[in-house]
Order: sequence, then C-alpha cells, then structure tokens
Amino acid sequence: MAEERGLQRREHWARHVREWESSGQSQAAYCATQGLKLNTFKDWATKVRKSGGLSAEPKQGLSWVPVKVQADEVSSGLALRGANGWQLKLPPKVCPHWGLLTKMRKSYDKAN
Repeated sequence: MAEERGLQRREHWARHVREWESSGQSQAAYCATQGLKLNTFKDWATKVRKSGGLSAEPKQGLSWVPVKVQADEVSSGLALRGANGWQLKLPPKVCPHWGLLTKMRKSYDKAN
C-alpha cells in the first residue's frame, strides 16, 4: 500500500515536471500558477531527472540560432615618423617580431 502511494506521488510529480518543461515557464512561475511549493518542486524535479525519466533541461522553447561572426577591420597598422620627415608604415598583418619597432618608438618618444 505504501509502495503504491509512493509510486502515485512520483507519477504526480513527474507529470508536473513534464508539464513545466513543455510550458516554457520558469520553475517559479510554473509553481505559482499550479499552487506548488517551489522548493518541493525543485526536489522532485531533481529526483525525476536522476531516475532517467526526463532530461536535465527543458527542451521546448529553446532552439539554436545561426550566428555569423565577422571580424572587425584591424587598424591601419603602424606608422613610424621621424623628426626630419621620414616615415615607415607597416600593414596590420606583419610578422610579430616587428612589434620590437613599437617598443623602440616608445623608447624614442620618451627620450625626446
């Protein structure tokens, strides 16, 4: 008799968890509309899921959306200018070793 009652209770909560998953509502909203205690619902949802009866996350209401990511244009590069008018322009896609020029320029700027 007690075993049958436990099974009925489990089915009762499993039905609520299924209905919640298909509702698209938060657990709190579903419990409020059904007159259920949120903490009790959460406990039963965990039990039902662990028994393999339901998924870990609600499936309905969620979908994948294709996203196209495009890189922003990189700055115009690096330009070094000398006091007497000389100029060296490097494009944005140069060997990383050219970064040494940036350090040299900063040192030069500090010295002058």
